[in-house]
Order: sequence, then structure tokens, then C-alpha cells
Amino acid sequence: MPTSDIEYDNITLQELMTKLSRRFNANIIIRNPKLNDQRFNISLRNDETLDQILKAIQKIIPVNVQKENQKYIIN
Repeated sequence: MPTSDIEYDNITLQELMTKLSRRFNANIIIRNPKLNDQRFNISLRNDETLDQILKAIQKIIPVNVQKENQKYIIN
């Protein structure tokens, strides 16, 4: 079965984190409110893990992601 891509154009970081939180049933917290409205384009494959997606986001925009227990913290 081929993997499908999900394209997000001009999505805010807050919107994407909300979608990822639901998709992976994860608690993702953006600590710096200035990052909420950061906009970018991203293409995700359905077979990617949350860790892989967050690593890719760190390459697109200057954020730091830390995993603490069951939470992901974005600074």
C-alpha cells in the first residue's frame, strides 16, 4: 500500500501542533507564545513518527523540542 502525503501550506505552528497532538494522542506544548503564529509549509507522510516530524520541523524553523515524560516541549 503506498504511503500518502499530507500537505499543509501556510499553516501556523500552533495549528500543526494541534493536529499532531490529535493524530498521535500526544501532549505538545509551545512554551514561547511568539512561535504560535510562525507560518510554514510542510509535507508529512502517514508513516512518519511524531519524533521524525518534530525533528524535521526543527530544520524548517528555529525551535528546540524536548521530550519530558509524555510531553513534548517546544521552545
